Amino acid sequence: MLDEIELRITYKCNWNCDYCAVDTHNKHRVSQSYIYQCIDDMNSNSIVTISGGEPGLCTRKYIKTIIDMLLSKDCIIKLNTNGLFLEKFPDLLCHFDEIFYHCSSDLQPIPVKRYNHKNIHYLLIITDNNIHRLKEYVSINNFKFLIVASSNPGDINKEIPVLNKHNKKLLIKKYNKNMTTLSKSYWLKSKDESCIIYL
Repeated sequence: MLDEIELRITYKCNWNCDYCAVDTHNKHRVSQSYIYQCIDDMNSNSIVTISGGEPGLCTRKYIKTIIDMLLSKDCIIKLNTNGLFLEKFPDLLCHFDEIFYHCSSDLQPIPVKRYNHKNIHYLLIITDNNIHRLKEYVSINNFKFLIVASSNPGDINKEIPVLNKHNKKLLIKKYNKNMTTLSKSYWLKSKDESCIIYL
């Protein structure tokens, strides 16, 4: 079985989401030498998701070095981004097997830009605070989303909005046709009906 690793290359973020489970704005700076050492210590052929914070806030040189190091170890590379990376480094997207584009922080009904990539997932985090905006959002952006319920993973020092049991059932019932296959698989993996899936 391949190792799956989330590599948070920065905690800087240009968003300040109330449901952020990484709590990026309260974390210390990540040193480049630490990240390089993490990659050196990885097994070859690992599945590595470059994440943050927002990776698009890093320099091109830093990102390219990380990509080159991972490719030299025959890693499968994925990306989590709020879209900034996609705008700044479109020529680097070819190196990623999958991209998770967190395309809205608050579900305000703004059309999402579609990107030319073989395997991009348009990700929405749904909470009790924003679920009422979802209908308008998906009607304007008429394609499927990776829809994930927010939860507090319990390892941060703040309370974040979640999606309660009632709204979770509502989401699955009402927006099933707007969910990607991957999104539905997350729900199906939840054995406890009250369990909230966090991505």
